[in-house]
Amino acid sequence: MAKFGDVVQRRPGGLSCLFQYDGPLSEVDPEVANIIKKEKSRQNRGLELIASENFTSRAVMQALGSCMTNKYSEGRPAAR
Repeated sequence: MAKFGDVVQRRPGGLSCLFQYDGPLSEVDPEVANIIKKEKSRQNRGLELIASENFTSRAVMQALGSCMTNKYSEGRPAAR
């Protein structure tokens, strides 16, 4: 199976088409996954005393990490 960064197709002019690996964050970017894990642990162990601090519910976190946050570009090619 191809992974992100593997060359899938050569195009004229030397451009390559790359495969977008859609795996878990721990596989795609283990460093970022570890940073998030450590931050979650820090927040669970500590006491936050910032009056304006908001903690997001599990449902909101799941919605923000869903396909609903996928974006696309509009407009004509070369005019974006």
